Parts: sequence; structure tokens; C-alpha cells
Amino acid sequence: MDVIKYIIKYINYPLAMRLTGQYGRVKVYRRFVRNQYRPYAENINERDKRLYKIVMYAIKNVPFYHDFAKKNKLSFTVETITEDIKSLPIMTKEIIRKEGKRLYSKEKVKFHTETSGGSTGEPVQLRHDDNLSGLISGEYFLSYAGYDIGDKVAVLWGSERDILAGSIGLKAKVVNRLVKRRRFLNSFMMDDETMRTYVKIINKWKPKVILAYVQSIFELAKFIEKEGLEVYSPGGGIVVSAGTLFQDWKQLIEKVFRCPVINQYGSRETPAIAISCKQNDELHVNTFINYVEIVDEMDQPLLDGEDGEIIVTNLYNKSMPLIRYRIGDIGALSSKKQCKCKRSLPKLKYVKGRTVNIFKRRDGAKIDGEYFTHLFYGIDSVKKFQVIQEDYEHIKIKMELDRKLKKEAVQKMTDSIKAVMGKSCEVEYEFVDKLAPTSSGKYLYTISKVD
Repeated sequence: MDVIKYIIKYINYPLAMRLTGQYGRVKVYRRFVRNQYRPYAENINERDKRLYKIVMYAIKNVPFYHDFAKKNKLSFTVETITEDIKSLPIMTKEIIRKEGKRLYSKEKVKFHTETSGGSTGEPVQLRHDDNLSGLISGEYFLSYAGYDIGDKVAVLWGSERDILAGSIGLKAKVVNRLVKRRRFLNSFMMDDETMRTYVKIINKWKPKVILAYVQSIFELAKFIEKEGLEVYSPGGGIVVSAGTLFQDWKQLIEKVFRCPVINQYGSRETPAIAISCKQNDELHVNTFINYVEIVDEMDQPLLDGEDGEIIVTNLYNKSMPLIRYRIGDIGALSSKKQCKCKRSLPKLKYVKGRTVNIFKRRDGAKIDGEYFTHLFYGIDSVKKFQVIQEDYEHIKIKMELDRKLKKEAVQKMTDSIKAVMGKSCEVEYEFVDKLAPTSSGKYLYTISKVD
């Protein structure tokens, strides 16, 4: 019997959440886990009520939506909200840049700022209602892999700050160990020695679930197979995010770790959108906090199974309501209402288009391309970017600018790149009028040309 698990589940975690004013996370986790098995109609009914509520809130309190609805004489009802919402414009990063404060609520809502690079490589600053953090329960998505509060989780994750500082801080370590029971493994820079160490940690820690950047766990799986190493198999599975889970990658990871791989989909703009389960590769939409549409090139709704752009409406963000937000990815809705896992939620048949390349150093170390996208967070003057590894010691950065980039920002980028790619790395900057997508229509924001 895992005594520590029950101490954390019933004492440490609830107490820590109460002391930090986040006890709502516990309630949300329990509610989401319970309600996902309700009849399909009940979940859709709750979603539509939330959708109607956030739309009406935005029309009343957000200048942009108030003026648009008044000018076009729009009306909405709960019963017809999924049709009525189509009369509202699809929100884009371009509109967000143009409208600015007109997208903020007139009410005083506590918020924090989120900066997104996103799969389109267009950084934009957003406001997130502070209450939203409690609703986006990461524990809920981990439950798809069999996780429960108190279970051990190995997190193959990271940020550029973690690499440069060399530590995630004492407070975070205490929380990860005694409250969330997590072991943090820096995913942005993994050479052979580091990956050997990670295998040893996983074998000793014996996590119930591994949460990982998809390309990082793929690289680790390749290394384990190549070296013929033995690795502990997580009893629950591996939850991946921050990139496209290609089928051959999934097969290799499952083969090496001998457990199912669960595919999580979300973004900084609208987190926790959908996730697959152990019985199905289709992704269950988190209708408790998001509403998802699929549209064609003319922004017209598509039938289930048809490829189109993913449009997301968050159901809770009052500080800056994101209604019909164009997230920048391609996907399709599933026609299947039920799943073998018994969850009764709408599903995305698949999501495709997100690609984050692995950058390589001459000494064999691998840098997750996600590292480079984080360099642009908070830099408003950068409209769009693309980071290209031309050679081991040559990084080219292409940028579309709204206004002149400060020298300090350029120097900080250069220093951050050299910190992981080596002091001899040449960092080249190219400022362009327009960054074009690939022939497939997908914009790649990191590209490594090193084989």
C-alpha cells in the first residue's frame, strides 16, 4: 500500500490548496472526473449554457463585442447558441493586436498576462482570468492515464529559465515533491549522459505517469532503444503535449516504455482543449471549459470528419473573452458520440499541423525547438518569427516586426541561444516583410536542417 500517496491526496494537497487559495482545483478535478461519464446530452447541455453565458457577458462588458452585436442587431438564446455564435467574427491575433484594450472586460476582473508563440509563430499577449487557473486542472487530464492525486509523476518538461538558472528553485522542488509528488526532468537540452541519468531517475522513482514534451520523450525513447537500456514502464501511461504526435513516434514510445501514450492538446491562449484516452486515438474535447468548431477557408462550418481550422471559445475567461479564436491548427471533429472508455464528450478525430523540430549540437546534445519559441514571449514588437538551424553552429532568425526591435532584446536572444548551442554559435538575424507558410499550408516556427 502506498501510504505516502494517501497522505498527499487527503492531507498535503488539499491543505496546500487551501493555504494558497486554490482549493477550487481540488473541487474542479473531482467534478470533471465525475461528470465526464454523465450522459452525452447532459454534458452538451452544460456546455451550451456556459457558452451562452460567456457570449452574453462579452456583449455586455467587452466594447468590441458590445459594438459588434449592437451594429449587427444580434440576438442569442441558450437553445440556439451554437448556431447564433456563428454570427460573431472569428477572433485572430491580427484583431487582438488591432483592437487591444477594446477586448478587455470593463469589469474589474483579477487577471494575469499570458504570452503565446503558438504553432503559427505569432506572439501575442492575452489576459487570463485568475479564476481560470483553478479550472484548468492539469490533474484532470493526467487522469486519462490513470493518475489520481498523490500518484508519482515524472515531468519531462522545462523552460528556458530553468536551463539558464540550472534549477527550478527550492520552493518549486518542495511543492513538486511533497504536494504534487513530481520529479522534474529538464527536457530542453538532453545529451547522452543526461538521458542516461533520466532513465536512472525514472527507474528509481517509478512514476505512475510520465508527462512530457512529445519530441523530448520520442528522443529519449530512441536513445533507450539504441543503447539497449532497461526502463521502468509507467503503470498509467505517458501523456504528451507541445507538438504533433506522429503515429510512428507513438508506436516507438509505446514499444520502449511498454505503456499507452495519451495525446494532450492545448495552447497558452486556450489551455486544456482535448486529450485522447487509452482506448482511442481520437481526442476527447474538454467541454467543461472549451467549445470547439471546425471551419473551412471561408470560415464556414464543416461536417464531422472534414479537415479544417480549429476554432476555440473559452467558456470562463471574463477578463478577455476569447470567442471563436483561430488557434492556428488543423483538425476534424469525430462523428462518434461514445467511446470504449465510457466518457461522454465530443471528440476531435485528430489534430495535425503542429511541428517543433529538435535542434542538434555537434557534440550530440539535442535542444527541443520549443526552447527557441519561448525567447519571443513578451516581445510585442515581433509580429512573427521563424528560427532555423542552418548548421551546428549557425542559427538564423527571421522576423516580421511591428516596430523596431530593441538592441537589448536582440542581445538577450543571442545570449540565450549561445547558452544552449555553444559560445561559438553564429546567430544571424533577418528582418522580412512576410514569412510564408510551407507548401502544405502549415507555418513552421522552428526548423532544423541538421540531419
